[in-house]
Amino acid sequence: MSNQTKELLIEDRGPVRFIRINRPEKRNAMPIALVEHMVSAVEEAEQSQTLSAVVIGSVGEHFSSGYDMVGHQKHKLGETKLGVIQDIQRIRKHGQRWRRIWESAIPVIAAVRGYCLAGGTDLALHTDMIVCGKSAKFGFPAVRHQGVPPTNMWIEKVGVAWTKRLMLTGDLMGAETAERLGLVVEVVDDDKVDEAALALAGRMALIDKELLMANKLNANLAADAMGRGIVQQISAVMDAVGHRAEAVTRFWERVEKIGIRDVWKERNALFGKDQPL
Repeated sequence: MSNQTKELLIEDRGPVRFIRINRPEKRNAMPIALVEHMVSAVEEAEQSQTLSAVVIGSVGEHFSSGYDMVGHQKHKLGETKLGVIQDIQRIRKHGQRWRRIWESAIPVIAAVRGYCLAGGTDLALHTDMIVCGKSAKFGFPAVRHQGVPPTNMWIEKVGVAWTKRLMLTGDLMGAETAERLGLVVEVVDDDKVDEAALALAGRMALIDKELLMANKLNANLAADAMGRGIVQQISAVMDAVGHRAEAVTRFWERVEKIGIRDVWKERNALFGKDQPL
């Protein structure tokens, strides 16, 4: 088993690997190094002779508020000054990291409580399915000031109209709506989320691993035949285009002056209190 770290807990429970983000004090914001470790842990489970499924969850009240942006202001401002092709290649490389979870031969289930935002949705939407708690809130508020989702799995999961509803406002979606639209497969009480996700993964693991992998691959190939992969390539281009907007440069310049948390509050205040749809 991969060596777990303080910020990423990995536990094998029979045929199921349980991976948890352990940064509750940061609302489980994810540094890229943590993402790489997580993806490697999924791939290791895929190669295991004894593991047949993976559950990705978290410690604390929230699944993930996104990428760990604090302290990276200068880096992000620098990205807005990259050449457009360089920026597209950078975004594509980022998307390829998450694609490794989508393309895992074995099922991967997200166990979501509380916030599942921005980069958190990049993770959750690249799993095969989501089990969530009643407190779950999904969304990509960064579209209000930072660009386009770099890996746009929203169309694949909720369709064009609801993708527009969320991406053209940055509003959040609650658990009830997420279940109605098929974004999640089950909603349970918050304290039952991990248990429900592990039970579902365990049920899948009752099937022979070779058959399980064949049926997952069949579904994934069908999704790609309907354009899922092409949408990811388009999103990388459009995120690079979004980075060229003057508003994005102004956003990061403002971040350099007062810090990212205060700029987020300043910007999101224009929308009032976010009430999940």
